[in-house]
Amino acid sequence: MAISESKLFVTDNAGPTTSITTPATSTTQNGIVNVTGTARAAASGSATINKVGVKVTGGTGFSAGSYARVCPSGAYNCYYNGYGTSELTFGTVGVADYVWTPSSAAVSFAIDTTAWANGTYTITFFTRDSSGRVAASTPNTFTTSNGAPTAAVTSPASGGVVKGIGTFTGTARADSSGTATINKVGVRITGGTGFGAGSYSRVCPTGAYNCYYNGYGTSELTFDVAGTADYVWTPPAGAVSFNIDTTAFANGTYTMLLFTRDTSGRVAVSAPSTFVITPTVSNVVATSIAGSATSMAVTWTAPLNMTGVSDYQVEYATSAGDWKTFTRSASTSPAITITGLSELTTYQFRVTPIFNGTANTIGAATSPLASTPAPLVLTLATITSTSNWLLAGESSTASTWQPAVVANKLRITSSAGGRGGAINKTAFDTTKGLDVQFRFNFNTGSAIPGDGFTFFLANPANADLASAPATRGTWLGGGGGYLAYNGDGAAGQVKGALLGVGVVLNGSPQLRVYGATGVNGVLPTLSAVSITNPYNASYYMRVVIDPSTVSAATRGYRVYISATSTFSTTPTASGLLSAIGMTDLSSGVYFGFTGATGANTVNTDIDAINVYGVLKS
Repeated sequence: MAISESKLFVTDNAGPTTSITTPATSTTQNGIVNVTGTARAAASGSATINKVGVKVTGGTGFSAGSYARVCPSGAYNCYYNGYGTSELTFGTVGVADYVWTPSSAAVSFAIDTTAWANGTYTITFFTRDSSGRVAASTPNTFTTSNGAPTAAVTSPASGGVVKGIGTFTGTARADSSGTATINKVGVRITGGTGFGAGSYSRVCPTGAYNCYYNGYGTSELTFDVAGTADYVWTPPAGAVSFNIDTTAFANGTYTMLLFTRDTSGRVAVSAPSTFVITPTVSNVVATSIAGSATSMAVTWTAPLNMTGVSDYQVEYATSAGDWKTFTRSASTSPAITITGLSELTTYQFRVTPIFNGTANTIGAATSPLASTPAPLVLTLATITSTSNWLLAGESSTASTWQPAVVANKLRITSSAGGRGGAINKTAFDTTKGLDVQFRFNFNTGSAIPGDGFTFFLANPANADLASAPATRGTWLGGGGGYLAYNGDGAAGQVKGALLGVGVVLNGSPQLRVYGATGVNGVLPTLSAVSITNPYNASYYMRVVIDPSTVSAATRGYRVYISATSTFSTTPTASGLLSAIGMTDLSSGVYFGFTGATGANTVNTDIDAINVYGVLKS
């Protein structure tokens, strides 16, 4: 039997190879970094790639746990320290942070570097083939440069004045290059005598949560080297906005800082923004004074903090803006009467607090334009005749009763069931403004009040008024009517009426304002205000129409009622002329009165009238 000859041979199978394409060495990265490369078995053999691993080192306090576990799309058998730890070792070439079985030779996955400390890092790939051979890539080094968040105060503008409950706004934004979001916002205010965090209410804006303050979650207040906040919270989406009540703040300059921290732990602080708490005047209002065409009553809201305020500088100017100081004795009262003005002239008034002996111009406020009233053109201190009046009485009574002069009073109603009206046949030019003041009383007759009466303005060109005789006419209407003014339908209305102001006695005493709708149309109730019962007493009423020098957007009417001839600066009722459809008529306007007694016997008397205005030529 033959025996073969023995042969000696040597194997030289090549190991796998791996390389990193991105991030390229010596590049700067931020946010999510796309990591790519290859892991290939040797082409000369039959081995395949069994495992791929990655390791990243560098950065302050960095470890495998500093980045999310890597398990690329399509990979399987993914291991990490604590799960399949033995799989992480690639022989003598190194130990990976994460390892997996790849689906192809191409290696591709993402690493979020947002939370990494900025610095230099080294990334290495490892691979193992099915024959057990291993390889490591050439390490690539790269630098991370992830941006910090930003914070800014947007309002009030630095140096701006804040008073009362101030609204503060700002921004807190994470760096757009990464995936971090804003986790916390904080605020700190300094300044003012004896001021501290406890000097203002805890800040926890609407929609915020995890609100902390000193003594509760104190550690949350520290924003590393950026500083320490007074209050901190997790913000809702959008701009930063919160309110602070500054009422009790001492006058002076304050500095605000906004802090922010993102989910990567990076912090930022805004540039300091200052705001000023200073004595500040507001709501300056000028009102004409009953009985004076050359004076105006000026009122304002005093500063919330009057410390250091000893007086006010009060100035006035025509619309041209030629400011003049009104001389007066020092006073901290928020009201004054300005005298020496010109009639039918538009003015503005400016009030400046005197703070620590100096006019504090930053705290000044200016009134809207206001006009002095027209001069006194009609006065009926006593009424002796009805020769210049259109009169109308209750058409359903046998007596055909109508208004009459009784003891120097114009008696609008008298008999039970009585209804009457009187219109003064003097036309006034409303473009110049109108101010009608009169005294009225309900007395004698029944112990139970009747319905009441209405003062009104009417259109002289209305056909019913123009054709009315001096005694009785059709303008009062034939269908009855509440206060003999506005009934249930057009037939019962006062004809040609433009604006009515009624004093209602029946039930709860009220002041009612009526408007006009169309030609001889239904006259709607615009407003009703409860008043003190004026029955069996003399009362005063004042009705003011603004001149056309006041803008249409604010031009209005005002009604005042008082137990004395001194009227409040605050009207009992008011509104815009545009809201009632009242315009300046070429024929001007008449004024008049209507009244009704209901089932009672009540005297409704007008015994004094002053009209400030300009007669229609």
